[in-house]
Amino acid sequence: MKKLLPVAVLMALSTVGFSQIKLGPSAAYIQPTGDLGDVYDPGFAIGANGVIKLAMLSVTGELAYTRFSGKEIASGFKSKSTSLWSMTAGARFGLPGPVYVGARLGYLFTDDDQSDSELILLPEVGASLGKIDVNLGYQVLNDINYMNLRVVYYIIGG
Repeated sequence: MKKLLPVAVLMALSTVGFSQIKLGPSAAYIQPTGDLGDVYDPGFAIGANGVIKLAMLSVTGELAYTRFSGKEIASGFKSKSTSLWSMTAGARFGLPGPVYVGARLGYLFTDDDQSDSELILLPEVGASLGKIDVNLGYQVLNDINYMNLRVVYYIIGG
């Protein structure tokens, strides 16, 4: 019995530590606004997300691919579709229950010119429901503005 106690303690500690890290894929509906909304129809994003929970505060990260369809701008003229890549990191503050508020800061790269990047800031509010996370964010910097509704399914942790 004494031999099993250290094994049980190690298993319990590793489970507690491991459950604080979540990794998983995400899908998002992206609604362009402002100048971006004048040129593109709504799009979608897919990504890889991670969260490290530290008490009431969590550190987050995301790598995502976003695709916007072209929009008819004038009679007979349609803008071409475009793709974007983004890398963001941020923090969340847990509110009572599953709700949190946070922000992510990072860079957005266009598919057309990889050397062209934009700084982005996405304030967000969401709910973490075990393995599923749902949030609503809005990109507020520069002229690339959009609202996103994102769902993450954590396959590791949660």
